[in-house]
Amino acid sequence: MSAVALDVAAVRARFSALDRPTAFFDAPGGTQTPDSVIEAIAGYLRESNANLGGAFETSRRSDALVVSSHHTAARFLGCDPDEVGFGQNMTTLNFALTRTLGRELRAGDEIVVTRLDHDGNVSPWLQLADDLDLVVRFVNLNEDDATLDLDDLERQLGEQQGTGTKSSPRNHSGSWAAIASITSEFVSLSSGSASTRSTSASASGTSTGWRTRTTRTSRRRRSREPRVAATRRPSPSCSR
Repeated sequence: MSAVALDVAAVRARFSALDRPTAFFDAPGGTQTPDSVIEAIAGYLRESNANLGGAFETSRRSDALVVSSHHTAARFLGCDPDEVGFGQNMTTLNFALTRTLGRELRAGDEIVVTRLDHDGNVSPWLQLADDLDLVVRFVNLNEDDATLDLDDLERQLGEQQGTGTKSSPRNHSGSWAAIASITSEFVSLSSGSASTRSTSASASGTSTGWRTRTTRTSRRRRSREPRVAATRRPSPSCSR
């Protein structure tokens, strides 16, 4: 199979921001935007800018654009349009997710995150744990290839776990988490419980959350700090 050469000049030509003697070492904290996206945003502001759900023309155009965007993202992600969520950024979306799920959690419930996760998939859970007196566990990674340690995942899930969350692609290492295998592992360890799965997508990747209802065997008094069941909190993989 022959490799297709990347036309760097053609790619750069799509980004007016690169037409300067500056090297951009972009990260999720700020990335350059292709001209086609800038033009699409400008076109919307000129022709369709309105609140959703109205009976007037620009509102109907906005509604149609939202529906079309969900279907386009769903085709790209391989999911249903109703499983696509848009927001300011993954951190903001996860704060909303954790606060919603927090209504069903109680003191002593456990949350499992991983050391591969972006800080946007860690800090919201730590904040929730601080407020509700939850336990946060961290799954380690394989240092030789920066993939998730599935054996440690099994250990961390345990019998009393209540919530697991994992993002798929890693923007700092390039590795991908085996979401299907991780989900199967979770469901297998949670056999006999009522389990559900939800997925939310962002520009930085896909975050998959699992829930299971378990018998809560203990109630601990609330402490000032979330109980993190790990040696230390991992450093953020990149800035929010």
